[in-house]
Amino acid sequence: MAAAQPAAPAEGTDYVQRLEQLKALFDKGLVTEDEYSRAKAEILAKLTR
Repeated sequence: MAAAQPAAPAEGTDYVQRLEQLKALFDKGLVTEDEYSRAKAEILAKLTR
């Protein structure tokens, strides 16, 4: 019997995780404020499509 695969995360959860990861990179100084703002806008724009 094959093991059950975990359910894929809900689409909204994926966006939340991406935003959290992006914020962590920004907080650590690994991305500039401009890079952070642009990437965040791209992620949020995908939510409204």
